[in-house]
Amino acid sequence: MKKVSGLQIFTYSMGALGQTFIYGLMSAYLMIFYTDNVGFSAAVVGTLFLVARIWDAILDPIIGLVVDRSNTKLGKFRPFILAGGILAGIFTVATFFSPQVGLVGKIVYAYITYIIWGTCYGLTDAPYWALSSAMTVEPSERTKIMSVLKIIGMLGVVGAMTLTIPLVTSLGHGNNAKGYFVVSILYGSICIIGTTIAAIFTKERVRSAPKANEKFSDSIKVIFQNPPLIIVLFGLLFYNTSSVIRDVQRTYFFTYVLHNIKLLPLFAITTALPMVISMALTPLIGKKLGKKRPFIIAGLIAVVSCAVSYYFVNNLQMLLILNAFSGVGLGMALVLITSMQGDTVEYAELKTGKRSESIVFSMCTFTMKLATAIGGAMVGYYLTFIGYKPNVEQTPFTINGMNMLMSWIPAIGFLIMVIVISFFPLSEKRHAEIVKELKERDMLEEK
Repeated sequence: MKKVSGLQIFTYSMGALGQTFIYGLMSAYLMIFYTDNVGFSAAVVGTLFLVARIWDAILDPIIGLVVDRSNTKLGKFRPFILAGGILAGIFTVATFFSPQVGLVGKIVYAYITYIIWGTCYGLTDAPYWALSSAMTVEPSERTKIMSVLKIIGMLGVVGAMTLTIPLVTSLGHGNNAKGYFVVSILYGSICIIGTTIAAIFTKERVRSAPKANEKFSDSIKVIFQNPPLIIVLFGLLFYNTSSVIRDVQRTYFFTYVLHNIKLLPLFAITTALPMVISMALTPLIGKKLGKKRPFIIAGLIAVVSCAVSYYFVNNLQMLLILNAFSGVGLGMALVLITSMQGDTVEYAELKTGKRSESIVFSMCTFTMKLATAIGGAMVGYYLTFIGYKPNVEQTPFTINGMNMLMSWIPAIGFLIMVIVISFFPLSEKRHAEIVKELKERDMLEEK
């Protein structure tokens, strides 16, 4: 199969940029928007995150089943990317609007808008990542595509984390709630433009017939008869849960522990640059060493750097250095685990006779949403447990608890992730054998 062109990868990556701008805004700033600007308690927000993400996690596999049964002029995946991206951009704005009603009314409004936002995001997210497996079957090409996507996606996340606070301050003119609303309009527009470009200009080159008559139980078998996928899902669960905890807690950490929210962009940059560099180098490393061994090394770098940062809370220079090391590890790990999940598509096809990209990638989206639910709820309940009060000086016990949320707690999650992925059975040699077997089987069926 021909290599995927640079132009195709670029247009495809614009969807990642659009998605991650709004995801970065939601994951890093929605909780503090709700607690410090709308007036919700941390526990209320934690419960909202838990309920909304559980709904999303249930919905994502259903979206995958629907996508796998679709076939349109735009292809299998692109109509969902287009529609979901536009709606997700619109509801990003709605989520950061605070209506002038009572507390109960605000909570109801928050539940409605945030749950709808998650539904729309799921509608575009699972098909977007599944599209990568329809662009090529070559592992090295997939790793290259995923490397570019993750780099561009990281730029979106870091752009959101770096720009949000300065933009909120300058556009809000002293009214942070207004500032967040204007920023949501900006980021929502970026999402709509990016996903539209990806949906219109990216080509699906590996096609399979729609599964209109396939039973629901047959699609579920793709999951449970796919041990490599299950291992990847658990690895993603611990990666994303630990990352969400750090992302949500970061704004509180800089506001109440370091007492300087203006340092947050610097912290985001020292995460982004090492991540981008490691992501760019990952395809070369993966070509020589495979995927699992570099993943384990990268994961352990993240574990050690996060854990050690607990002891340097009063040393900004060391915090930045350790944060950079964690970025190196997490960037490489993210590219590799995403590429691993693509390899499980062919494994499932060999075992079940069905090529179900959408159900495979929707399960990964399901895992991400579940991790967001767990991580967001953990932060909300934990902040309540350690006695967090918005817009006041925190107690030493609360400050120590916030430091734990930025260091040891995510480090433990990343360590479990490494242990899980160490059992991943698909080497590059085994995957090549699977692709060869599938090609031979297709040739026999054609005869």
